[in-house]
Amino acid sequence: PELLQRGDMQGDENLRAQIAAYLGEYRGVDCTADQVVVGAGVEYLLGCLAHLFAGSTAAVENPGYSRTRAVLENNGIPCVPVEIDESGLPIRALEQSGANLCYVTPSHHFPTGVTMPAPRRAQLLAWAAAKPGRFILEDDYDSEFRFATRPLPSLQGMSGANGPVVYLTTFSKSLAPGMRIACMVLPQGLLERYQSDFSMYANTVSRYEQQTLCEFMANGYFARHIARMRLTYKRRMEAFAAALHAGLDPDLTLAGAHSGLHFLLTLPGAGGEQAMVQAAAKQGVRLKGLSEYYMQDAAHCRPDTVVAGYSGLQAEDIPAAAAALGRA
Repeated sequence: PELLQRGDMQGDENLRAQIAAYLGEYRGVDCTADQVVVGAGVEYLLGCLAHLFAGSTAAVENPGYSRTRAVLENNGIPCVPVEIDESGLPIRALEQSGANLCYVTPSHHFPTGVTMPAPRRAQLLAWAAAKPGRFILEDDYDSEFRFATRPLPSLQGMSGANGPVVYLTTFSKSLAPGMRIACMVLPQGLLERYQSDFSMYANTVSRYEQQTLCEFMANGYFARHIARMRLTYKRRMEAFAAALHAGLDPDLTLAGAHSGLHFLLTLPGAGGEQAMVQAAAKQGVRLKGLSEYYMQDAAHCRPDTVVAGYSGLQAEDIPAAAAALGRA
């Protein structure tokens, strides 16, 4: 059978066509199927990009996703932390970093939940266009799960098909963590280098999984699944937030709950993040301290803030989880 054959190095053509159409309609990505590369997770694709950008330095958000930094640095790309503000990564600090690459999560910054507004996006694109060799690595993390407003179009779409932006997204988060399928969209110059440098490698995603996702998208099931999950997670977030406000200190604040599958929980007078994490663990609730996501200079981190995820909570478990945090 055809699915037992090697397949296209960039991923099956029919799947790439479905991905290009979906990203164009829902994320404003400007690309053809030829520009799409399918791989077994964003981390794998970042490793490929590190090869293409050998000799570069990457500015990364601080705080930020530690696994991204590890992948880039393990593949020879030094990372410079740039502390974010209320609009995301500041352009002046990016200029001062001396980096020629910039890794950002503009749709939903991890872990703060900040969404980069349109003016800052325009400034970031201007930074990339100002000098040859500058590129933005746009990780469209959690863009599907926005509860209050429609997401802004992607940086890649704002820049154009051959602009200095590499777009990355994953299907694992919206389908199942064990289904390792992600993709990147490359501008033409980088695509030609990728095809040359990786021509001897087979695609890293099972053709059976590729075919499954292709049919899921082609028949409209994927878009309906995302719409259904968005509503489910919105209700779950609202129920969890309400239970926390009812059962904990009224001075607590939740940040970043408008999108994504986690939020920041700040509880003044709780004795600091480590005390909160340890007390919650004794009640069977897993939290992460915000300082864990800082590459350096965690002194600017609020000492009483933790990252709380809720995607794994079922509706019937929410009261017990909130009560456990209350006991903590």
